[in-house]
Formats: sequence, C-alpha cells, structure tokens
Amino acid sequence: MVSPPFSVVWDSALRRHLSWRQPLRILDVGCGNHSPTIVKLHFPYSHYTGLDKDPDYNLDAQDRARMDRFIQMDLLSPVWEALDPEGYDVILFRHVIEHIPNGEEVLAGLWRFLRPGGYIYVETPSERSLSLPSMPGTLNFFDDPTHVRIYTLPELCNLFLQLGGRVRGAG
Repeated sequence: MVSPPFSVVWDSALRRHLSWRQPLRILDVGCGNHSPTIVKLHFPYSHYTGLDKDPDYNLDAQDRARMDRFIQMDLLSPVWEALDPEGYDVILFRHVIEHIPNGEEVLAGLWRFLRPGGYIYVETPSERSLSLPSMPGTLNFFDDPTHVRIYTLPELCNLFLQLGGRVRGAG
C-alpha cells in the first residue's frame, strides 16, 4: 500500500476535521523544501510557524514571506520555551524524525503544544525502504547519510497511543 500524497491527507482529514477552526495555528517542524508556500496554498489564512535548525534550507523569499513566524531550533537539544504557549491546531513533522536519535522525546515535547482536537502529521520512510535498491533520490533509507533511525508503523502508532492520542490513519 502506498501512502497518499500530503495534499490528499490535507483534503481528506485536516480540512474535514479542522475547517471550523479558523485561522488554524500550524507548526511545521522541519519547514524546508518550500513547505511554507505549499501549506499556505492549502490554508491561506492560517497562522504558520516554521521551525528548522537551518534558516536557509530550501527556503526562498516567497517561503519566508508566507511564514508568520520562524523558530530556529536544533531538535537534538530542543528549547520548548521558544514555542507559542497557546499551542497549535496542526503540527507537521514530515521527514524529520528519522534524522534525530531522540525522536520519541521530541514527539512527546511537541505533543504538549498540540491543542485539544488537534492533529500531528508524521511522515517518515517506511521500513520497506530498507530493501529498495540504492539509486538517486534516496529511495533506500541508507542512501541519505543523515538518516539515523527508522521507525516501524507499529512503533509510531504505539507512541501516539502512549501520549494519549489516537491514530486516524497510517500507511
């Protein structure tokens, strides 16, 4: 089974379940790869906070203009006081957890800032990527030298349950 693209997840889950909350407060952890522009296209009236250890990683002037706030933070030693104490309706954690050895600790820290009824969206390489051939585009987990840990789907689901959440979809 192939996971649906991020935009499909937005349309099928977040829009349906959070459309009454306007403006949405979104925290995007690992906001590089032009994520501010993509997220603001889906939720133009959201309050968008980007968080990354590198303020220049795949962000251009358009991305910076779309952010309401940027937090520079290294997740190896997170400073949770930098986050908004009002919390967030949506926390995006896409292709970050596999790059840090303290993923469970970071996810638990982020969880404290999730507003009641909010969503955390996690995206990470699946364990199936371990057996893919090595080729350009880092299809195999080990093609990216910055990957430090792979999480199985049951591990992530159990972590959410331990934090007091529920899993709306996984795959």
